[in-house]
Amino acid sequence: DPKLLAARDSRGHLSADEDESLASLPPRVREVLSTHRAAVAKRPSGDALGVRVAADVGERLSELAVPLMVRDQLLGVLYLQDSAVGLGRSERVLVQGLSRQIALLLLSARTTSLEQQTQDAQRLLDEQQGLLQQVGRLARGDLESPIVVPSGSQLTTVAGLLDGMRRDLAAK
Repeated sequence: DPKLLAARDSRGHLSADEDESLASLPPRVREVLSTHRAAVAKRPSGDALGVRVAADVGERLSELAVPLMVRDQLLGVLYLQDSAVGLGRSERVLVQGLSRQIALLLLSARTTSLEQQTQDAQRLLDEQQGLLQQVGRLARGDLESPIVVPSGSQLTTVAGLLDGMRRDLAAK
């Protein structure tokens, strides 16, 4: 069954440090995290009976771990294991090509996420600037103009409190 394996260091980067989270990773994955190069383990094919018995007891006869790299940055590791005879050269080449495509997709998703975060941060800065302008008017004595922010803003509570203060001052 396919499994998703992840290991990150304290800064959120993929790492091969020998801590608890990485100790449980397959050796080939740890090797890729250390070297940033593909790692393969393949047992001799042996006779058909030996292969079938080994497969029945769950012994790994072939493993392939491929780095997901973009611009010399390790984004993850694609790890496959086969309990049959093993992965051949053509399968390894295919998986390596697939790993490049996955890495590009991960980078694209990360870029899209960062763009969204940047837009959100800019929107918040714009709202803060607008609120500061309204507070400046209040400080100069404008008790008539309400203090408002866009609907759903993170600053709604602050704007409401400031507008309540404005109304209290205007009532005096």
